[in-house]
Amino acid sequence: KWRRAFFVSVGLLFPVGFIHEVMVMRGSMGIPVEEMIAGLQAAMWAHAGLLRQESSLLEGIKAQEACAEGLANLAGQGKGSRRLAEAQAMSRVAHAILASALARTESRGAHFRNDFPRRDDANFLKHSVLKSDGQVAFEEW
Repeated sequence: KWRRAFFVSVGLLFPVGFIHEVMVMRGSMGIPVEEMIAGLQAAMWAHAGLLRQESSLLEGIKAQEACAEGLANLAGQGKGSRRLAEAQAMSRVAHAILASALARTESRGAHFRNDFPRRDDANFLKHSVLKSDGQVAFEEW
């Protein structure tokens, strides 16, 4: 239990480079999937919570990529499980949230961008769509 508490705090206390090293190392060492999930959750809260800005979203993307890499290491070791598949899905959703939030250069609803405090209905009164090439498009449905 102490390892989980430490890992959750990592997202709030240490720089992203360190978090990346820990996530990848933990994946290659076979650290339990639950700890990888806890780290992703902590990083998402710290970097993609209600108050956002470009720098924190970019840090969140680095943490999510490190988590995805660590989970891929676990999968590559033949440690597949339902929980690992769920963690990989959570990581993909986290990526979609971070990419969409970074592309949306405005504040909307409860999600406030410190660097873009105003709404921009002319450009963003649309749905965010993450395309297969990784780009975010804004579309009217």
